[in-house]
Amino acid sequence: MRSELRQTLKPNVAKRGLAILTVVAATTLRAEAAFKADAAADMYLLCTALAIEKMDPATPQIEDSFDADVSELRRMNMTTADENWRSHFKGDPKTDTWQARSKAGAKEPFISHWAQSFAKWQTDYQTAEVENKPKSWITSNPPPQGAYAKKLAHKLINETLNELTTKLASYGETKQKIVPGGVNKVKELISEALYGSGQLTFQPKQGATYTYSSTYANACGVNGGKSIAGDLLCVCCQASATSQACDNTQINCNWATNTMDSHIATLKTKCPAKKPTKLTLGTLMQLTAHLKAGIRKGEKGTAIKFYLGGNLANCDGATDQTCVDYSARYAAGASNSGADSIPWIAKLNEAITTMEEMEQDAQKAREEAKEIRMLIAATKRAYRTAIEPAVKQSNGPGKSSETEKKFSSPPKQTKRAKRKEQGINANPHAKRSNKKVERSANWIKMRLKRKQQNKQEQEGQAPGKIAVNLTHKRNVRKPMKAKPPKFADGRKKIATNLINPVINAALSLFLSIRNLL
Repeated sequence: MRSELRQTLKPNVAKRGLAILTVVAATTLRAEAAFKADAAADMYLLCTALAIEKMDPATPQIEDSFDADVSELRRMNMTTADENWRSHFKGDPKTDTWQARSKAGAKEPFISHWAQSFAKWQTDYQTAEVENKPKSWITSNPPPQGAYAKKLAHKLINETLNELTTKLASYGETKQKIVPGGVNKVKELISEALYGSGQLTFQPKQGATYTYSSTYANACGVNGGKSIAGDLLCVCCQASATSQACDNTQINCNWATNTMDSHIATLKTKCPAKKPTKLTLGTLMQLTAHLKAGIRKGEKGTAIKFYLGGNLANCDGATDQTCVDYSARYAAGASNSGADSIPWIAKLNEAITTMEEMEQDAQKAREEAKEIRMLIAATKRAYRTAIEPAVKQSNGPGKSSETEKKFSSPPKQTKRAKRKEQGINANPHAKRSNKKVERSANWIKMRLKRKQQNKQEQEGQAPGKIAVNLTHKRNVRKPMKAKPPKFADGRKKIATNLINPVINAALSLFLSIRNLL
């Protein structure tokens, strides 16, 4: 019974053992496939950086040259200049050269200054007044009419040209920082990121791109991170023989012989052929962030390691055991550590900074171009706009306009000023005012006299003559102090009390007027 049972169980045990072996084998294959997949993924990660090789960075949009505008301003400057000065440039430019002029006895300061500018002034005259006759430039763009307007326009144009010379020089320097300065610097930094420090022309070189060593661990463990191309060799090329770490097909690359430059060319054929349409600042920033995020983290013993490749546990270059170790760049607490301390990432960061500076320079160039355009526009308006002086322009000498006579003659005197100058009272209404004062004085004297008579009648005295001198306040006779009469009628007393203050006020007013006169 037991033997039958054992015989019955044997096939089941065999099947169970086969199943276990299948699971183990499958697990082993998946583990091996995972290493290869990681290495292949990291190869494509580094290939994204190789895709920007030799690409020109996109340049910011800035204003083109102002040469055409400056040439037109120079023609305006020539046509508004003094006729005697313009006559120097009417000769044939082929024969009337500055060399011929200087031999005729020219002296300083004309020799040094005119030697540099004579040919340009001749060109200004020819292009403004001679070329394309009868439809010359000056025919379509006549200068301001009148000596004053022409002189003012010439002064403005000449000063603007001097200012433009300085601004255009600064504008040109700013543009040079962008193209070719900034563009070339970005390309060189990208070349150093791809092929190592000092490699500015996208060419690999032992010692810069990689450290060749017959020991794989020494080349890719300690000296990894020199360049993107060098790290690609570590990820995809084994210590010896052909490699299948990054591709299902055999890649003929290894570290046994010093032919690493050719191995880089072989690996580049495995990269996708499609490249970005243009290298912008955003593209470069996104690429750098993608590369930094792609660095793997793993545990080896008790340490955390940072690497690219398929096998961190046995990174010795054996079959499918390839990687590049960056752990030395991640020292805890070090001031220069982390992903940005990896040399090729540092170069990409420098390229990003340079492109940002290019954008800043472009903004500065735009501001300078704006000022230049404003100066040019204002100068052209001054040339094409009729400018009238404060007094009427005169083209002929010795002629004076009506406006000049008007402003040169003395101002007219008013009637009051003339009367005052002749000793006549400046106020034509003075006599009329004096008569009014006399009438008021007579009325006051009459009222005083009548008041005095009323008092005398009430006291039983005969009315007498009272002399009132109103020439001065001190000569006014004071009224006699008398006992107040006993009025039978109260209404008369009220009327008297109301009249007295009025009379006194009128008297004071009269005296004040006399004193003023």
